[in-house]
Amino acid sequence: MAHEAEWVEHMRREFWKRMMKNPTKCSRMEWKNMSGHPFLTESMIANNPDHPWDWRALSRQEFIKIHRSLLQTPEKDWDWIHLSSTIPLEFILQHPRLGWSYSIVYDRMHPRRTIPPRRIEILLATTPGNELDWKTLSMTAPLNFILSHATLSWKWHLVTRRQGVSFRILHHHPNLNWDLKHAMRHLPFSSHHLTFSRFLLDFPLLSLNPHLHRHILCQHLDRPWDWKALARHPAFPPQKIFHDTVLRPLWRWDHCLLHPRISWEFYNIARREFTITRHFSLLSKNHFHASDILPPYLRAVLRRFLLTTLYRRRLHHQFRLLRYIRNHLPSCLFQLPLLQFV
Repeated sequence: MAHEAEWVEHMRREFWKRMMKNPTKCSRMEWKNMSGHPFLTESMIANNPDHPWDWRALSRQEFIKIHRSLLQTPEKDWDWIHLSSTIPLEFILQHPRLGWSYSIVYDRMHPRRTIPPRRIEILLATTPGNELDWKTLSMTAPLNFILSHATLSWKWHLVTRRQGVSFRILHHHPNLNWDLKHAMRHLPFSSHHLTFSRFLLDFPLLSLNPHLHRHILCQHLDRPWDWKALARHPAFPPQKIFHDTVLRPLWRWDHCLLHPRISWEFYNIARREFTITRHFSLLSKNHFHASDILPPYLRAVLRRFLLTTLYRRRLHHQFRLLRYIRNHLPSCLFQLPLLQFV
């Protein structure tokens, strides 16, 4: 993000002033927020191990994957489920007595593969339904096969999390037992789905959906959105909303300090324009990361761009090869139709 150096310097200065000099005056929530903040380093934790850190939040820090010696203090309340899915397998196998979740480790060592439909049909015909592993089948069976055999005992909360599931599929199959909370929070949707919804919409969860954009919000301003969540939504930078005549009167400016893309200049403007208290408490929750993964539509755009660039490079190399051949061919072959355009 822009001006990252200014933010890091400001947060470190405020952190040492409030928390390191007098750690007893800070709340537990502030310690939890700062334990997961990206500017922390391994040396800060190693030099102050007795401070009231939130060890579960520290488990998600990137430096834990590199400085794994901190994990050899098992009396700390580490998030072993997250660590079991992120720490390299070599370290896990070298230290088997730590609190790893071995079911996750096993899944990493033996990744699931998509089961062909013919094999699933054989399993259904030869195995009683109560003996099948429906959890594994729900995550590995092809999505088209699941939808065409919807009466079976699928785990629909796992099917909802499958790649390729969207609001369009939910609208075509509204009677299935989808995990609607996950769908509202994560799945792609459009303004059409809000207008002609076939199930009850949860707008506080839709306010957190990464596929929400300004044109959808402006078309449905009368809906009960969570304006606090919208103030920190990555798609609505506060420096742009500040000049938006439609959204500015409705915005929760006291929560704009939680936005991952807030600029250093706008932070100083917001302190003058709006009455915002608890600056450090709000900034301690802001890790300045918009999202861990790109939304699917952004991944598709990026893929098309990369493929277009790849095709251009291939064509460029092919034309260079043709020019090279033409320059080294005898003059009697210049009349070839292919080489006339090179």
